Amino acid sequence: MTGQIVLDYLAEYPIWMPSSSLASLILKENPAHFDNSESIRALIRFYRGKLGNSKATDTRFQEDFKRVSTTFAQPPTWVEEKEVFTLPMSIKKMGFISDLQVPFHDPKAIDITFDYLTKEGIDCLFINGDLVDFYQISDFQKDPRVRKFDEEHEAIVEMLGYIKKSFPNITIYYNLDANHEFRYERYMRSKAPELLSLKLFELEDILYLDKIGIKYIKNTDHVKFGHLPIIHGDTTFRRGSGVSPAKTLYDRVKQSAIASHVHRTSEFTTKNQFDGDIFTCWTTGHLMHPNVEYCKHVDQYNQGFAILEKETNGDYKVHNKRIIKNKVF
Repeated sequence: MTGQIVLDYLAEYPIWMPSSSLASLILKENPAHFDNSESIRALIRFYRGKLGNSKATDTRFQEDFKRVSTTFAQPPTWVEEKEVFTLPMSIKKMGFISDLQVPFHDPKAIDITFDYLTKEGIDCLFINGDLVDFYQISDFQKDPRVRKFDEEHEAIVEMLGYIKKSFPNITIYYNLDANHEFRYERYMRSKAPELLSLKLFELEDILYLDKIGIKYIKNTDHVKFGHLPIIHGDTTFRRGSGVSPAKTLYDRVKQSAIASHVHRTSEFTTKNQFDGDIFTCWTTGHLMHPNVEYCKHVDQYNQGFAILEKETNGDYKVHNKRIIKNKVF
C-alpha cells in the first residue's frame, strides 16, 4: 500500500520536485499510512533509482536533468541588463505631469494644467506614473463604501481618453514603472498568477493604451530626455523624502535628475568642486484633489507640473510649476 501511494504521487508530480518536498507532502496528506517523512523519502529515492537498485526504477521517474557542463562553468544569470528608454531627440518642449491618482484627481487642476501646456505649445506630453490609484486592489485597509474596482477602472480609461482628446496631435508617453501602477502587478501575482502570462491581462492592455493612442514605457531602469534622467521616484524615496525632496534625490542618485512621487515641487543645485560641473535635481507636484483623506492636515503636498525643453545637443531646461489658488506660478 505505501509503495503504491508513493508511485501514485511520483506519477502526479513533476520529476524535478525534490524528494524531501514530495515526502513532506505525502506525509501531510496520508498520515495514517506513514510514520515519518524520512521513510517516504527513502521510497521515493528507491523508485527514482537513487539507491543503486536499477531494477526497482520505473523509467518514468528517472530524472532527465543534465548539467550544461561537467566542468562546472558559471550558470547564466537571472538578472537582465539595465534598460534605459530614450525619448526621441525630435521632442523640443514636453509637458510633464504625474500623480493624478484617478479617481481621486482634481478636475480643475488638470484643466488648468492642460490649458497652460496647450498655450505653451508643447510637442509631447509625458505622464510620469501614478495616473491611477488602484485603491480597491491596494494593500492598505479599504473603506467598503468606496466604489468598486470596475468603476475605478472605468474612470481611469475615461481619463486616458480625455488626455488624448486634450492633446490629439502630439505624442503622449505614459511611464508605467510607478508604485500605483505596480499595485495591479502585485495583485495579479498574489491573486491570479496563472493569468500573468496572458497578454490580455497586461496593464497596458486593460487600460487600452494602444487603442487610445498612448505610448507606454515599461520595465525600464529610467527614461532619458536628452541628458536628463527621469524616474517616477518610488524606488528612490523608499526611506522618505526629507525636508527637501530634490536634495534627497541628489543625495541618492548623485547627478541631475527629475522625479515625481513625493507630491512636492522642489529644486536643489550643487557643484562639483574640482571640475565645476553643476548638478540640479527636481521633484514635481501632483494633480490629485487636495482633499484626499489620507495624510489630512499633516501633508506638505502641492499641486503642480513641469515643462521640459531640450536642445539638439541634449542640453535641457526645466520649468517647474506650482498651482496655487487656481493660478500657475
